Amino acid sequence: MGFVAKRKIALLFALLLFTSAFTNGCGVNSSSNMPDFHAVEGLTIPPLDVGRQMSLYDWRDTRPGNQTPVPPGSGRSFPAFWNPPFSYDLQLAIEKGLCGEDGFGTKYLYMQALYRFVFESWLLESTSLREFDDRLLDSDLDFIPIERSRESFHQRYSTMDLAFIYMVNAIPIEKLNESDLMLLLAALETGQAVVTPELTAMVKRTFPDVLNGGYTPGGHSTSPRAPRDAIVLETRSYESHVVDGEIQYRDNYEIRSVRMRYMERLAEEMEQVLSEQMQREVFVVDYNGHRVPWR
Repeated sequence: MGFVAKRKIALLFALLLFTSAFTNGCGVNSSSNMPDFHAVEGLTIPPLDVGRQMSLYDWRDTRPGNQTPVPPGSGRSFPAFWNPPFSYDLQLAIEKGLCGEDGFGTKYLYMQALYRFVFESWLLESTSLREFDDRLLDSDLDFIPIERSRESFHQRYSTMDLAFIYMVNAIPIEKLNESDLMLLLAALETGQAVVTPELTAMVKRTFPDVLNGGYTPGGHSTSPRAPRDAIVLETRSYESHVVDGEIQYRDNYEIRSVRMRYMERLAEEMEQVLSEQMQREVFVVDYNGHRVPWR
């Protein structure tokens, strides 16, 4: 047998071993062999209990003392995680070795975080998104960014480092095929979040099937539901806070209404420009409810 043939066999054997480790070593009954990513430089994941919440099949109001099931589409949502759990497919994730039956753990959350990081890096590179954010920062209307401690879930875990704009799509990575999942896993094993040409090409190819829209806005928003196949962005600035259960606004209604109208016009422009740049529908909602529901 020639050298080339032997080399091909060796490479094939190595690939089979790696594939076996991914599909079998990460299964439900062998969770001790699952890669446990305690830290990946450049990525931040939510607390593990959020991963467990993502795994539930029914929507529940989880505030203390209230465990009443809430029907899908009712407008209610998790206290820290706006995407409903039925955006994810726990059974499919289990079949692909991404988690155990108790829900999504650190492995899933880090793979998801890397996918978000690569997609959002490409989104910033390919669009005028940062310019829109800068316009809010530079506006004479005194838009103020939200303090870190008061950021919504998606704003806190956004990787775009923008003051007012963040993506709110669910990212059910279990929709990826095995080779794409292995690409994410191999990238994480380096211990650093790095955008590579291979990862970017994979995200460009897969995001229409992976990103999940169908978003119901949080906060006090009256915005409509987003299409399930859209890239959904949310804007948020400081307008009010709660004191002893009462909403306290930072300005009177006349001043706030000027910012509302500005935000409505900006959001409509964002949708048009970004949709053309991405060749995909972009839907913009506002946490503070500036968008009218019948537009």
